[in-house]
Amino acid sequence: MDKKELINIFNNHYPQDVTLEKINSEEVDLGEYVDEFEDVLKSRLNVVDDFGLQGEDLEHNTKIFNKIKNLIKEIKLDEIERKDLLIDRLELFLQRDCFVDCK
Repeated sequence: MDKKELINIFNNHYPQDVTLEKINSEEVDLGEYVDEFEDVLKSRLNVVDDFGLQGEDLEHNTKIFNKIKNLIKEIKLDEIERKDLLIDRLELFLQRDCFVDCK
């Protein structure tokens, strides 16, 4: 997955009127958006969605973890609409149990 595909997935799952400010002020309930966005990411990246991974599964998820970290760095440098929300959602995604041992 490259940055352009990631941004498209984000824009397809978070309506344009959803901003980080609205989320922080609790004007928006993100329940369904978060689940759908994370499900698509897990599927597109072939994330092994389990806790306490070892061996090849841990190595696989660690590569994905690092790829997303690098995409976050790229996004921070670009002029992308609602990049603060995209970065926030990606950082939240990296806190999932399946990435707990990935560093």
